Amino acid sequence: MSYKSIYFILLLLFTITFQSCSDKKEDQPSDKEVPLEVEVIPNEFGLFTDTLSEYREKVKKNETLTDILLPHSVSYKEIHNIVINSKGKFDLRKINYGKDYVIYSHKDSVEKVDYFVYLDDPVNYTVFDLRDSINIYSGAKEVVTKQREFGGIINYSLYETLSESDINILLALKMSEVFAWQIDFFALQKGDYFKVIFEEEYVDDNFYKVGKILAAYFNHKGSDYYGFYFRQEGKDDFFDEENNSLHKAFLKAPLKFSRI
Repeated sequence: MSYKSIYFILLLLFTITFQSCSDKKEDQPSDKEVPLEVEVIPNEFGLFTDTLSEYREKVKKNETLTDILLPHSVSYKEIHNIVINSKGKFDLRKINYGKDYVIYSHKDSVEKVDYFVYLDDPVNYTVFDLRDSINIYSGAKEVVTKQREFGGIINYSLYETLSESDINILLALKMSEVFAWQIDFFALQKGDYFKVIFEEEYVDDNFYKVGKILAAYFNHKGSDYYGFYFRQEGKDDFFDEENNSLHKAFLKAPLKFSRI
């Protein structure tokens, strides 16, 4: 056997051995595996409650703070301290029938309330932090604004046209305020048509309310009417296609149209 043949045989054996060692090394788990870090995200009220129990309810008729907290093992003494600490921060008389509240608690030997959250409305809330010393503060959820377009033909009324298309009827009031001096919305005719670009506000991915009208067009009795939103000198105003202020024309009216 020649030296050249021996050289190639040794080279082949070295390559096979190296690959085998590399494969084994890759198959073996690392002695120093880095643990995965789980990001804890605050909830809708900015609280870290992933380890707590949650109880959601509405205020019942004639129910007070005492009625709400006693079943959750909050003592009369603790409730008295809450009342004292709430002065100047939250009027407990404003806990009204039908309002939402949330209780977050943990269990040692008995239930222990960490937070009591009272929702004034879908956006604004008050947190009662009862963990150590009592801390009471107000907060507001994020309001997300989305732009939407809608157009329709009047058959009976603007109200019915919006309702049939699952559009909040408050948009009808806002449109009547834009064209308050140009159009009598109690005298709309079948076949009148319109298009509007407006904003809708959402909280927790749920519809909250109709926002601003950005632009609107209405054809009434064969005539075209336009309204374009513009904010100047800190005031909201609407202008027609010739840049005339609709608000100034509206001020000539003796009454606000929505009051009629």
